[in-house]
Amino acid sequence: MTLKLVKTDGQGGADSARNIMEIPVAHIVPSPLNPRQDIDEEYLERLAASIRQHGVIEPIIVRRLGQDAYEVGPGKSRWLATKIAGRETVPAVIKENIDDLTWLQLMLAENLERKELNPLEEAQGFKELQKLGMKQGQIAELFHRSQPAIANLLRLLTLPDEVQEAIRQGQLTAAHGVALASYAKFPELVSKLAEMAAKKGLTSHDLEKDLPDTWALEQAGLIKRLGYGALFDIEACEQCPHQAYRHISYGQYCLYPAHYEELQEAADKARQERVVAEAARAKEEGKVGVRVKDLAAGAYKHLDSYDGTPAGCREDCDKRVPGIGYDEQQHILCLDPACHQRLAEAETRAKNKVRRTQGQDLLRKVEKVIDGITEISDSEYVLLATEVIKHRASKPLKAAFTRLGCQDLAELADRKPWQPGRPAYEVMRGVSRLTLVKGVIEAMLRQEINDSYQEQHGRGALPPWAAWYMGEAGDDEGEGDGN
Repeated sequence: MTLKLVKTDGQGGADSARNIMEIPVAHIVPSPLNPRQDIDEEYLERLAASIRQHGVIEPIIVRRLGQDAYEVGPGKSRWLATKIAGRETVPAVIKENIDDLTWLQLMLAENLERKELNPLEEAQGFKELQKLGMKQGQIAELFHRSQPAIANLLRLLTLPDEVQEAIRQGQLTAAHGVALASYAKFPELVSKLAEMAAKKGLTSHDLEKDLPDTWALEQAGLIKRLGYGALFDIEACEQCPHQAYRHISYGQYCLYPAHYEELQEAADKARQERVVAEAARAKEEGKVGVRVKDLAAGAYKHLDSYDGTPAGCREDCDKRVPGIGYDEQQHILCLDPACHQRLAEAETRAKNKVRRTQGQDLLRKVEKVIDGITEISDSEYVLLATEVIKHRASKPLKAAFTRLGCQDLAELADRKPWQPGRPAYEVMRGVSRLTLVKGVIEAMLRQEINDSYQEQHGRGALPPWAAWYMGEAGDDEGEGDGN
């Protein structure tokens, strides 16, 4: 790997001279900046046996800390194996006056080239580069990665320790870790999901598309399904300050059950206060409380819980009375369900009118944006490509982008069902427009060829659009335009 090391102003760079010396192993210490922490002991023993027989073929690299004091960077395993082999000295290239940033870049470059780092060690190394002043974009350019790939690796460091250890031990992949990192604010949930993934063999795509086994997660008290039984308006959950709201294929869920219970308690307390005040007012006005079990089905509405209080429902209405529910708790009842329905429908119409107005305002904004487009930008290419990709099978997409050398896009395309969002858009935005369009068109054609020629029931001919693009005769040759 050929790298152009990035230096910060005022700091020394790498010494280009190869000043090789035999240095006592006892005068060398490991670098605290070295991201490589896990070195297999069996590997060290094999390396030590080779060193006993052939010596150290490739010198290690050290930087001087002081008189007869050195810090090993690239070549840490060779230094450790030399100690195990019982040798007193090791050949080393000495780097003089090298700053921390360049030193760390050098270690990362060698370890990445040798593929000796696990994903977490890579992430830790990139994090240290950030501490030394580098931006994600600079790191990506330096190590020939995409910026989203660097960001995803760094997200692994937000995972609980036991989940990081599972990745380190190979029980879970880095892709699993990236999927789990979307729940990083809820470490107990992350740990449980990681355990489920390891035991059940779930893929990273399984974790991305949905919460697995929601029943088990709810029984464990890690999530709460929203909807029936909530005493507060769950629409407010979409703006959750804890970012605990998730809407998946099985319904709406809260990932912070403790906060859900706080909202329930607050709503119930407010309800009871309203009921008590209502009962007191009814007593003053001579209204008599009723029991729900004494009323006919459909003869009442719960204003304080299930049915809600629609706009326009007056507190002084003579059909509004205190009552005792089947739960033996005090409630506020409406004894005129027809009126309640009329008010509720009117409230719904009013809300719909507001939404329509908001929609119309947004449409006007859209028209303004579209009218302001004078040339196609990356954003428009990404949107058009997204619309095509979400309707395509993953296999031809992955094959097309892999062939074109876009591994990040190939991995993204392999995630079905398609998961749109800012991370996906940013990955696509990082690819040239030409490559993006070529990949999408190739995937479209790959899928049509597979369907038409390689499947058992294929018709053995391309559809008209593909035939037109490829310049071949389509099924409707000689039949006119068909318009």
